[in-house]
Amino acid sequence: MRTHAKELGIDPHKIGIMGSSAGGHLAASCATFHEMGIREEGESMEKNLGRPDFTILCYPVISSDEKIGHTYSFDMLLGPDADPKLRTLLSMEKSADKDTPPAFIWHTWEDLAVPVENSLLYALRLRECGVRFDIHVYEKGGHGMGLGDGHPWGEECLRFLDSI
Repeated sequence: MRTHAKELGIDPHKIGIMGSSAGGHLAASCATFHEMGIREEGESMEKNLGRPDFTILCYPVISSDEKIGHTYSFDMLLGPDADPKLRTLLSMEKSADKDTPPAFIWHTWEDLAVPVENSLLYALRLRECGVRFDIHVYEKGGHGMGLGDGHPWGEECLRFLDSI
């Protein structure tokens, strides 16, 4: 995307990634492990080339913790008998660092599938690392709201993006 930004008519410094639920875990992983990406032949080896400039995480799976995590997602990703060290590494509340890009995070208190603590732990980790974030926890709304037509998170996300 960055390499072809001019021909695509986009700002090469405003390329982000968005994910919901397990896709939120994928987006957070891309933001945290961006240097692990495979480069195509002839592609620049510039540091942070694959790092998104921001993330939008909607009710994301973040933690593999048995009490608050979404173990089903981690079982599907790694298998039920995965090495506990790998599960910990892929718990974004433990692996995000100072190079993780800013994040807009939203979740609902009523979400019974992915507990809101996933978003709260990720925001806490970003705070510890000095990474900007905007987090919104809404009381109403279950898991899988998607773009939530008419839901206030969209306007709030646009304000966040204007600050990037």
